[in-house]
Amino acid sequence: VGKGHGFAGVVSRYGFSRGPMTRGSKHHRAPGSAGAGTFPSRVYPRKKMPGRWKTSRRKYNRVRPLKLDVRHSLLWLQGSVPGKTGNIIQISPV
Repeated sequence: VGKGHGFAGVVSRYGFSRGPMTRGSKHHRAPGSAGAGTFPSRVYPRKKMPGRWKTSRRKYNRVRPLKLDVRHSLLWLQGSVPGKTGNIIQISPV
């Protein structure tokens, strides 16, 4: 499971460009329009909006096993592994 980033806005979560910072603008890091108001009177699914960011499961293919210690049930890996230090990861054949 990847490392979560908590609650994030659209600028950091999706890379939206921010609005003007001067001349009376109040649209600095806001998402902009959420869609039409009268029709369809709802927000479409998969609309990019603020929310919790990156806590999903990830798959990495470029991780190689280096050493296996059966006695202590340890496996040393070479490469980038997602998540925090000490997390449990699932290893499966490709």
